[in-house]
Formats: sequence, C-alpha cells, structure tokens
Amino acid sequence: MNPAATAISFLEGPEQVDWSRVCFQERLAAHGLRRPPPGAAPIGFQVMSVEQSERDGSPTFTVLVHRNYHLGGVEVRSELMAVIERDLQTIQQHWKQTAVWPDRQQWRQLHLVRERHQFAVQTQQGATGHEPVERLYRLNRSKMRFLYSEGALVVLQRLVAVRDHQEPVHGTAMEICGRIYPFTIEHQGWKPLAVAGALRCVRLAKTLARGNYGNESFAHLTPEGTLVAQAVHAWPVRVEALHLLRERPPLDWELDLQLVSVFTDRKLELRALFERYLREHPDVRRLLADFLQAVLVWKPEDVTEFAENFFTSYSVTYKSGEQNDQEAALNAALASVHGDWDESWLEPKAFTE
Repeated sequence: MNPAATAISFLEGPEQVDWSRVCFQERLAAHGLRRPPPGAAPIGFQVMSVEQSERDGSPTFTVLVHRNYHLGGVEVRSELMAVIERDLQTIQQHWKQTAVWPDRQQWRQLHLVRERHQFAVQTQQGATGHEPVERLYRLNRSKMRFLYSEGALVVLQRLVAVRDHQEPVHGTAMEICGRIYPFTIEHQGWKPLAVAGALRCVRLAKTLARGNYGNESFAHLTPEGTLVAQAVHAWPVRVEALHLLRERPPLDWELDLQLVSVFTDRKLELRALFERYLREHPDVRRLLADFLQAVLVWKPEDVTEFAENFFTSYSVTYKSGEQNDQEAALNAALASVHGDWDESWLEPKAFTE
C-alpha cells in the first residue's frame, strides 16, 4: 500500500470540515528541552499562522512560520512561507534558515514553485567567507501528488485535531532541506494542561517523522486545533504558548450549574467511589497530601501554574530516562549547528526526474 494512502483517504473522507477552524494565529515561547523553573526567561519565540486565501479563483491556505532561538551563543532564525490548496497540495513554498555567530554566519534556503507539469526546486547555502552553492532541479507533479511539504503538514496536523480523528494518519513528506521521509500523526489521548491561565483538556498528538533527523514530536492541541505546546526530541527547543491570539470562548454558566447539580445529587455515591479509589491507591493519597502541604507552605498566587510545576516530576513525558535522551539529542543538534557545513542535504534523494 502506498504510504500516503491513509492521508489521501483521510482528506477525501465524507466528513464536512469547517475550514475556518483550521485557521489559527499563535505566538509561543521557546525553551530548552528541560522544563524551566517558574519565571525563567525563554530562549526565543515562534510565531505561526494559517489563513484562508485565494489563488486563481480557488480557495487556498497561506502558512507562515517564523522562529528565532538563541542556542549556546548561536542565534538561529528560520522563516517558512507556503501556499497550500485544500487537498494540501503545495503551490509554492519558501524556507530560509540562518545561524549567526559573533564572527560569522551560515544560511541555507529552499524555494519550490509549482509549474504546469512539474515543480521547480532551487536550493542555496552559503557561509561567511565562502561562495554560495546553488542547485536547481525539477520534480514530477504526478509523483508529488503523494508528497506533502512542511507547510502542508502544519495544516494536516490541525485538520486531524479538529476532526477528532482516532486512527493514525500516514503519509510521505519532503523536509525543508529537500529530503523525502515517511510520517505518522497519531492520537495519544487527552490530558489537562494550563493554557492562558486556565486548565484545559488538550489533545496529545504524536508525529513520528523518520527523516534526516529521525525526529519524534509531541504536540498539545486544543479541541479547536490550536497548538499550545510542542516538544521535538531531535531539536534542542520546545515551545509553549505565551498567550492565545484567538479569543477565548465565553464561560458556559448553565453547563457549570448542571455539573454542580449532578455532583450534588450523587455526592454520597461519588464520595464513596473516591474513598475506595484512595484506599486502593495509597500512593495517590500521599501525592495529594504532599501537594496540599506544599500549597499551604508556599501560598502560591497562581495555584494552577504551581500545580503544573509541582506534578512535572511525576509526569511520564518528562521522566529521567527521556530527559537523558533529550539531553543527548540537544548535544547532537548543537554539534550539527557548530560542526562543518554539510552539502549532502542538497542531493535530491527521490522523486527526481
């Protein structure tokens, strides 16, 4: 079976999509892989947006991603702009990344434009004191029918979230540096997360991209498809929402009163269930007792943020073994930034004419 078959069947499914829910605008803070202490300054930021647009009378999406990080004395800037059709086929995409040291800088970029029967691809790279290296080649459009760009993956991840899709979505994508790799977007369940000062239930979506970096990312998205946190294991940063640019939905007091009424009617039954659960799980009772004691001692102003930081050490996502793996990934990523400039990424590996 073609690796893109599930992605194509997902996009061509009978379910109607409110395309306005796929659109978003987000500004997120970037941190190192380890969770910073409260009040720690971020190492950079990330701004992402997807807006509905039009090209030659047909509806399209315009994807913009801007990142700026400071990693070990190196400033890394990247920009991505893509125009995507509703079937997630790419019309054009431009990407540029620049690494700036105090005495030198290196950069590389990829520009892809759809023509009548093919895609024209231009790759460039350069460094201070070196002549720029440029490559031009073309990709067959019939083969690109099963290939998704990085900009298209941004839209696809949101589309999976707003559709509440439970089955894994597989496909084939092209890295921003030009290589081809398979990917999988998989639903990992729901979890509570502090978002814009309020506790919300968000989707945990896992994206496995077996590409040049072999990276694995975990994205936390609201039911509306808004990204509020993301960690990429092969990249030395993770991002968290500074604030949501989308307006928060109004409080539903009627629903809250209904929940209170249900709890009041079943108070004795629920209390018995809670007590039985705590008897069967003494570790949970001890954990809650420690948390309440910490609240009384520290008297935090923002209890939600305090709880998030308190329970981080008990989280499966940030257990010590994975922290060691993340530190190794961080060191490898920094080594790739500081190391020799590699021209191998310019070689088109597949789907070339």
